[in-house]
Amino acid sequence: MEMLIQGYIESCERVKSRIAELTAYRNQLSREGRSDEIDRLDLERRIALLYTEHREMQEIIACLDSYFRRIQNIAKT
Repeated sequence: MEMLIQGYIESCERVKSRIAELTAYRNQLSREGRSDEIDRLDLERRIALLYTEHREMQEIIACLDSYFRRIQNIAKT
């Protein structure tokens, strides 16, 4: 269970990193006045999807962690 939770945490970190990369790229293109490239790459949608994925992974981590703690408490009694 701990390995599963750790895997989700690592995935969350990778998603956060990707969000930062895409956001920086979008901002760079915006500063250069290349909104057509932003639209072509559909950066806004991709960033929004990554935020959704990140939020969902955090919810899963919280549920798994809560379950794991409950199981540990049951095992102690």
